[in-house]
Amino acid sequence: VLIPFLLFFLQNIDAQNQQFVSVGIGGGGGLFSPSINPLDGDEYYVSCDLGALFHSVNNGAKYDIVPFTQVQSGVFGKVSFTNNTNIRYTLRWDKENYARRPAISMDAGINWQYMAGESDPWEDKYFIYADFNNPNRIIWSTYSQIFVSNDQGQTSSAVYSANSDAGVLLSGVFFDGNTIYLGTNDGILVSTDGGNTVTNANFSGIPSNERIMGFGAGSNEGLTRFFALTGGEGDVWCGNLGADYWGAIRGIYTMDNMSGTWIKKMAGVDVNKDFAVYLAMANNDPNTCYIAGATTEPYEKPLVMKTADGGNSWQDVFLTNNNNNIFTGYQGFNGDFDYWWGGFAMGFTVNPSNSQQVFMTDLGYIHGTDDGGATWHQKYLDAADENPAGSPTPKNKAYHGVGLEPTSVWQIYFFDSSNLFGCFTDIKGVRSVDKGESWSMDYTGQPLNTTYHITKHNTENIWFAATSAVHDMYETTHTDDESVSPSWKDGKVLFSTDMGANWQIMGDFETPVIWVETDPADDDVLYASVISPDSEGGLWKATNISNPANANWEHLPSPDGANIGRPNNIRVLNDGTILMSWGVRSGNVNTTFYPGSGIYVSTDGGTTWMDKSNESMKYWTQDVVVDPFDTEQNTWYVCVWSGWGGPANDLGRLWRTTDRGDNWEPMTAAAQFHRVYSVAIDPKNEETMYLTTETSGLWVTHNKSDAEPTWELVTSYPYQSPRRVNFDSFNDDKMWVSSFGAGMMYADRPDDVATNKDYSKINIYPNPGSSLIHINNKPPANYIVILDIQGRIITEKKAVNNETIMDIHNLAKGVYFVKSISKEGQVIGVKKFVKD
Repeated sequence: VLIPFLLFFLQNIDAQNQQFVSVGIGGGGGLFSPSINPLDGDEYYVSCDLGALFHSVNNGAKYDIVPFTQVQSGVFGKVSFTNNTNIRYTLRWDKENYARRPAISMDAGINWQYMAGESDPWEDKYFIYADFNNPNRIIWSTYSQIFVSNDQGQTSSAVYSANSDAGVLLSGVFFDGNTIYLGTNDGILVSTDGGNTVTNANFSGIPSNERIMGFGAGSNEGLTRFFALTGGEGDVWCGNLGADYWGAIRGIYTMDNMSGTWIKKMAGVDVNKDFAVYLAMANNDPNTCYIAGATTEPYEKPLVMKTADGGNSWQDVFLTNNNNNIFTGYQGFNGDFDYWWGGFAMGFTVNPSNSQQVFMTDLGYIHGTDDGGATWHQKYLDAADENPAGSPTPKNKAYHGVGLEPTSVWQIYFFDSSNLFGCFTDIKGVRSVDKGESWSMDYTGQPLNTTYHITKHNTENIWFAATSAVHDMYETTHTDDESVSPSWKDGKVLFSTDMGANWQIMGDFETPVIWVETDPADDDVLYASVISPDSEGGLWKATNISNPANANWEHLPSPDGANIGRPNNIRVLNDGTILMSWGVRSGNVNTTFYPGSGIYVSTDGGTTWMDKSNESMKYWTQDVVVDPFDTEQNTWYVCVWSGWGGPANDLGRLWRTTDRGDNWEPMTAAAQFHRVYSVAIDPKNEETMYLTTETSGLWVTHNKSDAEPTWELVTSYPYQSPRRVNFDSFNDDKMWVSSFGAGMMYADRPDDVATNKDYSKINIYPNPGSSLIHINNKPPANYIVILDIQGRIITEKKAVNNETIMDIHNLAKGVYFVKSISKEGQVIGVKKFVKD
């Protein structure tokens, strides 16, 4: 009786104390490859170019991210359903092989595995289709080949190779028992033996200089009708998805009952403005079909057109003018962002079993219809907040998020207990006046793409913000001079006296500003990191900041040997010492990294500098953090990324100094984390530190001071790329995590952290172990629990005094965690072990 109760108790302790909630309203990341479950139209997936796979089971009322430990998704991350609710397929990123690979789930999407029959796992796969009525049969494609498996991926065969360097764009597959039709840019391929052999059907009617880029088919009451959308020969290739829409369309064709001849049917479609690149339809409705892409009238915006009569006529059904038939969120006609922000259809799908249900995604948003396009509803915000169709979208309105937040966030700033500001990429920022429950763009004076960092005047109610027209600074796409300083670069330091409601210009540098920091020893000094590989870049100092509109700016000397114009973090210590991390610089072909990144210190107000870098920091240093529990401020933590193609390789690590940079020691093992972005220390527990990574998720240690801290994956945080952990300045029992691609989430601090337990008192030997492990605890435990890397309980045992022996013969090889539980149900210790 006790063991099931304990399992229930422990699972609910984790759920209550480590549940991360997505609260933002998103809008800055491209959404792709939506897919609807034919058995349940309320369930669907949509992927993001930044790696998240979003999943809803209630028609968009709420989204969850599929844990990155199961799926790291992307542009081509479409999920294919089958009539077995447990079996579904997708393309999953493989970090080891650096490629997208087909994967199967046998438990309705909880766990995903690569398939043994896949050939060339190091080669990117682009499209995957499952036979809904035969869950064993799947088809996937590489750039130039198509593969078929009839045994759930245990084996596969290459059945087709592309005719040209354009590769094979596999835009649709129609399964009809053992007869399969595949729509490709080389024509319609057909198999009559379940995919064992494939030939080109060589249908006629489409001109030789046109290529199929969209294919669908529907069958009902003896009629099977094919639809094909074509583009110009030079505009259609394997990886062309949505973005290259301009002028691509050439024709729409239909064919009834495989007659062998395509018939052009384009009444109502104007190829000079209706730039469709997608075609989709239900499998059971041969008369209804949709195309999607972009239109240019009266401005560039998403396009959806529909035929309900087999292609004889086409009509616009996504009517953006005055939001004619669209119930909007904050994006809409005359809204905070107009439809041009979404730009064009980046993903498009029709429910295979319901021609009336359609989803269209764009550069940040998703809209859906359940009535064949008569009306559309936004699917990225709480439905209770949406605005009525047929009228302009109001500006500055507050909305509640639902978890679909494909956005990059740099900082969550707390003005007070109720007023917050999210520093965002692309959508500049969002503001909350109700403790983060809802968010709006109800502020003025910030015209640029990104808000990077906010800080406050030491004594006055004046706040300063670093802003930029260039996003993603010091990410992998912004390391060379051209990317950090394009022709359209701009950047300003702003100030606000009303908690972010209104911003004004304090300093206009016309080049990106990534950081601002006050001087605790001088209330009238502010420093700013200005990025530019010319005379404007470097550290700037403002005086008279109590009168910010009239502040005086001075460009300070840069450290000798530092990368030109690449300042990053600024930390000013209590004694006036300036501590800075200096950012990455690569050649414009992104192959050579210059050794001018690192840690620099000035004790004379920025006049002269000392290089305090460890050699591993010389190429790509990110955040530097001062330990808040060290009253002398001698302890710093430095986060380092690995580069590529030379001496910057394999340097990613977390470093610590306890003597202001004279000596450094690693806090993570070599190659344990490829790229460490930032760290944050729990304000209530000096031994608890959170660590963020580029693609390995959020990690925590509870023995920070140890020479070799033990790091544990925070399995309740689902996303691969957390950026920074922000503890609420007015409620330090709540922690917030900003991310590169999943917006912002918060969680209550776990009880096992808040109780300030000493996690160094658990010991496991042998470790690694293969048969029996010995677990020692002080104080003694009542129960020992073993969890897998996902945090799922594998087994448990009543503890025996101070040492418990656990049999691990039957565990699969891999990484596990041991938790020791007191008789009161509190966590005493957590430690990782490896089964070899």
